[in-house]
Amino acid sequence: MRILDFCWGVRDDLCLGKGGHTDESTDPDKVGKCCWTDCNGLSTGLTEEEPAITAGKLEFGRNCAICHGIDGKGAGPITPLLKKTPANLTQLSKKNGGKFPFWPTYRMIDGREPIDGHGGRDMPIWGDRFRAEAGSLQQGAESTVRGRILEIIVYLQSLQEE
Repeated sequence: MRILDFCWGVRDDLCLGKGGHTDESTDPDKVGKCCWTDCNGLSTGLTEEEPAITAGKLEFGRNCAICHGIDGKGAGPITPLLKKTPANLTQLSKKNGGKFPFWPTYRMIDGREPIDGHGGRDMPIWGDRFRAEAGSLQQGAESTVRGRILEIIVYLQSLQEE
């Protein structure tokens, strides 16, 4: 399931379009997928993801690439100065049985809640930093934080290698 499917609530077993039914296609890429395109003339394909990927790449470049590299492979410009080599973020899906680990990735980036079994934290707590930049008293600041993290996740999903 792509991030936009998740964000828009598109589920494999329920169509949100006018028809209220699932796609009966035999195409392996469409079996059980929502018939959103057929019902609404819309698509949840890559073209709609492009602006989100671009925004995520910019956000990643401003905040994460210094350690992980713009390609996400863990070879950013300050990597030689770090005690621990940053993760190769292009392998997240591969290390998770072929499925992108959406919520663990979200929690790791946000960093405001401890993650069981991960020990100490080697990367910045971006949730706090993004919140401070948004203005902690500003209405909607938490939504801004979530949006920035989601943009990064969309970009990370686009980087996944098989």
